[in-house]
Amino acid sequence: MGLFGPLIVRPSSGANFAYNFTGLLSLAIIGGRADVNGDGVINGMDDSNSFFGDTSVVDGGVDCDAGIGNAGNLAITIADDCALTPTSGPAVSVQDGEFQIGDGPLAASFSVPDVAWRVLNGRVDSNGNGLIDGDDCTFGLVGATDDAGGGDMTDGADVLGNPTANECGFALAPDPADNGLVDLDSDGTITGADTCSNGCFFGHNLGHGAVQDADSEFDVEAVVVLSEIDPDLNDDPNGFDMDYYNPKYWLINGEAYPDTGEILADSGSKVLFRYLNASLSQHVMSLGGFYQTVIAGDAYPLTFPYEVVSLTVASGQTFDTIGSVPGDAPSGTMYPLYSANQHVTNGSAFPGGMLTFVTVDGP
Repeated sequence: MGLFGPLIVRPSSGANFAYNFTGLLSLAIIGGRADVNGDGVINGMDDSNSFFGDTSVVDGGVDCDAGIGNAGNLAITIADDCALTPTSGPAVSVQDGEFQIGDGPLAASFSVPDVAWRVLNGRVDSNGNGLIDGDDCTFGLVGATDDAGGGDMTDGADVLGNPTANECGFALAPDPADNGLVDLDSDGTITGADTCSNGCFFGHNLGHGAVQDADSEFDVEAVVVLSEIDPDLNDDPNGFDMDYYNPKYWLINGEAYPDTGEILADSGSKVLFRYLNASLSQHVMSLGGFYQTVIAGDAYPLTFPYEVVSLTVASGQTFDTIGSVPGDAPSGTMYPLYSANQHVTNGSAFPGGMLTFVTVDGP
């Protein structure tokens, strides 16, 4: 078992996990229309009620026949001509309900109309005031029925909000603790049913109503606790002079190689490495064969993740990184995770110490 127990590896049982998302939602434009539900196809399910102020997205098009920001007739016709002014970037023309821009993401932040769809730690700031509160309630933000035209624009995914007395008018008053969460099945509560792994919410997955960060999704989680042993300190902890502290053994989760547990992952899968340095020394951890992307440090997600070959982890520091196992790696391929400080000995014996492997366990 070792000092901290065996290497902790939690596979996802077929469903990716991820951190909660913070940032602007985006519309994925495909052939001039918006893929609201993230399935890569434009159809009658790509409705979004009052997305541009009171103007809705209908069948992926902008229903702006009454002017952008005003309620239209819930049909996309040649009368749907208008212009959007993004917060940054050039104006976006809409002709016959279709965006006159190339395929790709369009950030949902505009000065005309004055709209910004932002997510804060997985919760949707529907009213754009920069806070999650009871007024963040929206009906039918993502459509659920493949129908021509708007149909019932309140069907589909809702955003829950309850200021005090269900002023938003839900059939079942939401729990204020669920303010800003996405009610995928429109039952007024947040349960496991409010989860999707197919990008159903503007290209994002949902986990119990929380909008997830696609860049932080992972398939396998590996906790990597770094520690060290000075035998002289262990022999006489009360009388030992720390000025002479000089570790001889270097451990991953309380074990030294060859007893360290391997990290099993399929080819093409994403591995989340969760580093904790429980030692007095800094350690530089290197992964051979593929890069790691640092997504969080000391319990805070990074606004700007960055890619590394080696990562320096100071004493007491934590990092979360994600690495993608090469998709063409055959079963049995082993990628070393080791101390670039050359702490890969057990006393004078080599190899040992801080060394383990990410081992490809399947396709």
